[in-house]
Amino acid sequence: MNPPRETVYVNNLPDKLKKDELKTDLYLLFSQYGPIVDIVAMKTPRTRGQAFIVYRETHQAAAALKALQGFSFFDKEIHLDFAKVKSDSVAKLDGTWRKRNVREAYKERLRKDKEFEKSQQAKKGKLGAGPGAVAKRDRDEGVQDARLLQPAEKKMKTDAGEPNSILFLMNFPQALLAHADALKVIFSPFPGFKEIRVPPPKPGSAVADAFIEYENEKQATHALNGLKGFAITKEYTVNLKYANK
Repeated sequence: MNPPRETVYVNNLPDKLKKDELKTDLYLLFSQYGPIVDIVAMKTPRTRGQAFIVYRETHQAAAALKALQGFSFFDKEIHLDFAKVKSDSVAKLDGTWRKRNVREAYKERLRKDKEFEKSQQAKKGKLGAGPGAVAKRDRDEGVQDARLLQPAEKKMKTDAGEPNSILFLMNFPQALLAHADALKVIFSPFPGFKEIRVPPPKPGSAVADAFIEYENEKQATHALNGLKGFAITKEYTVNLKYANK
């Protein structure tokens, strides 16, 4: 693990997603842990399946790394680490950024691409014998947010309704339904997630509602509290309450 910094390095991402779709899904997932300054995701042979998520503060990056390590992102378990170097976006914010020599940067990129090609060829030669040739990384399973260790909220009717295991998401932009798994990316990181049900929207309406079910009331409450004030888009902030039973 690299030393903590503001940028999270992500790999083992699905490479079938288009670049814009990938960045949108990553934003929906990682912005729960703090304001995102930048997302860098490229599609070259050397960088595909990888991305960098840049936060303003190190503690925000650390919270995202802890909560999302091993998270199943479009059926692939993502691997997270802190970036090795400070991102340009952060350097520009803190005043340490220096303009790079374009020619030298291009040469460095070519060098890394060649090294990557050589390493891939070497792997094909050495590791083609079958499984077991590559050591598997040990990972902690079931990583949960430390907030789960807090005492459960006392059951009583609140402004969000009477606590239960199902949440009601109101009047979200219907355009999100056209983006595969957009809602799942937001709600599934919270422990106990079961399913999302979206009733047919009213004809001609630009908004829709959804029901999000968790295994128990405590987990639903944790998700509701965790998503308070979360902005799905610039125009829409999550409007959640407990579903009526």
